[in-house]
Amino acid sequence: MARKKDPGGKIAAQNRRARYDYAITETVEAGLVLTGSEVKSLRAGKGNINEAYAGARDGEIYLLNAHISEYTQARGGGHEPLRPRKLLLKKREVAKLLGAVQREGMTLVPLKIYFNERGIAKAELGLGRGRKAHDRRERIKERDWQRQKQRLLRASVAVLAFLGIAQGTRAEPLTLRFATTNPPGTGVNREFYHPWAERLAGSSKGAIAIDVRDGANIASITNVYPRVMNDVFQIGVVLFRGVSGKFNFSEVSALPFISESSEVASVALWRLYNTGMLDKEYDEAIPLMLIGLPHSGLHMTRPLASLDDLAGAKIVTPSQLSSITVKKLGGTPLTLGSGETYEALQRGTAEGANLSWNAVQAFKLAEVTSWHLDASFSTASGMVFMARKTYNALPDAAKAAIDANSGEAATRAWSRWYDMDNDRGRQEAKASPKQTVVVPLASQIAKWRPIMESAIAEWASSRPGVDAVLARYRELVADVKAGR
Repeated sequence: MARKKDPGGKIAAQNRRARYDYAITETVEAGLVLTGSEVKSLRAGKGNINEAYAGARDGEIYLLNAHISEYTQARGGGHEPLRPRKLLLKKREVAKLLGAVQREGMTLVPLKIYFNERGIAKAELGLGRGRKAHDRRERIKERDWQRQKQRLLRASVAVLAFLGIAQGTRAEPLTLRFATTNPPGTGVNREFYHPWAERLAGSSKGAIAIDVRDGANIASITNVYPRVMNDVFQIGVVLFRGVSGKFNFSEVSALPFISESSEVASVALWRLYNTGMLDKEYDEAIPLMLIGLPHSGLHMTRPLASLDDLAGAKIVTPSQLSSITVKKLGGTPLTLGSGETYEALQRGTAEGANLSWNAVQAFKLAEVTSWHLDASFSTASGMVFMARKTYNALPDAAKAAIDANSGEAATRAWSRWYDMDNDRGRQEAKASPKQTVVVPLASQIAKWRPIMESAIAEWASSRPGVDAVLARYRELVADVKAGR
């Protein structure tokens, strides 16, 4: 596949790190299916592809996780910032690219979006393999992982590795790298992920070791999924909103006013997964734990004049569902990542954020907010997961250890930690003389309920076929609440 000539048009978005993180061997130019509002936002320089990747959907190639900001002059913003966008390629190009990705383990990386000399938006894609030139230790461990995996696979077939028949010798443990996507020292890392990894390794009787990697510079919620699929990491933590278009039905556990706690939402989601209704979404990933995070209230830089109407207040919303909810309440959603929220509130670009108490603690938002509405408007959902192909290739002893430390019991423990941490953040705010926490009355919640049902209906309208899944999820929530 020949390198396409760069027409030298205006660059709208560029991933400058792509060639550092990947050894690009070929490039190809692709057309983009965009809405009018997306074209206008790109022309205004409002595109970001730093965390984007290209993936297959029904035999076509789509640009995923590319963030094109809402066009403020369009009605309702005009488009969903992170929606999947079809790439226009010839059939033989699609076949060759998908073959390289699926058979050779290569990655299709968006390098830039630009407007050519005719003013048409194009995407330049690079085909390459991930590399860590800036971190030689990472490359060494990647090489060691491959050697260990092949050694243990051969040994498991011969039943020698675990029997130790050669004078009682034992095989070296297989090291699995676990990307938490959180900064080092974060509460959930320190109090849950690291202890869980230690228990997992300990229960394997020497079959596996877990190398826990903290830090968003190593993996983030928007790139950890492809990195686990490509075997850069073997275990990861992802929020479903970070894998655009893949886990549409699984996001039911993020819906408002259905469950009151992370534990109830998460256990119901796990049971929903076990029904098989979500199998299409988990064709390449196997969840070890599932979660519906604690629900999000409003954290404001100023008091709201009325709880009935946000009166156009600019609210940071990290997901499509959050944006729908804020719009229904009369606010103006600003689609930003949680890590960008502090600066937006500090500068006055935003007046509040629709996030959980967990996020208020993690991102130190109490420094830039002072008025909090302790409600349950919407949340996010996600999982700790592995690639199915990686799990299936493991020796039986490793699989047994993973199975023993995953499932509904592990899901319940994970969600209980988040409920505990969420309440810890709530209590800290209530104890602070600088913070005001408002708990809505039952009468106010009754006013919000039809508004939230309207938000759920709008969310469902963008997911054909979700109605049966939603109905079953509601039933499972009722079962969990009843202790069944």
